[in-house]
Amino acid sequence: MPEDSLQKLGFVLFGALLGWILQQYRVMRAEDTALVNEHIKEIERLRDLAQDYWLKKVESQEEAEAAAARVRAAHAATTFSYMTISEICHPFADDYQRLSVALFECATGGNFESARSEIEPLRAIELYDISTQLIHVLRSSRRSLNSLKGILPRSIRDFGA
Repeated sequence: MPEDSLQKLGFVLFGALLGWILQQYRVMRAEDTALVNEHIKEIERLRDLAQDYWLKKVESQEEAEAAAARVRAAHAATTFSYMTISEICHPFADDYQRLSVALFECATGGNFESARSEIEPLRAIELYDISTQLIHVLRSSRRSLNSLKGILPRSIRDFGA
């Protein structure tokens, strides 16, 4: 009889441990998903500000400098989580990194922060295209966060940190 009780206790403890591990995994996934969602919002903000910069004719140098500063600040907000997002997007990390660089180069390339008299609609279209691709990569990685396919390698790496 005591052996039976001990065996039951072992099963209960094993079940509790397994439940705790799965709960920790779910919390990590939820945090990663929230970070990806916030990053998507930051990219959308960068895209919108950069499109405004390239599609609006400014009346003064001060307005141009203010618009350029808003684009630079929006870009800076996207860089804080760059490495973490690259890890979260592991299967899509190369695409994410390539598109992030392309978005920055497009947003701040050309005659950015220089005196200009013309708008650049082609640059604004390219910005929208690159940001849409980048957001698609992030959404795809967000979907893969909740799949069971990558549970073992990612969980081992997360618990080791």
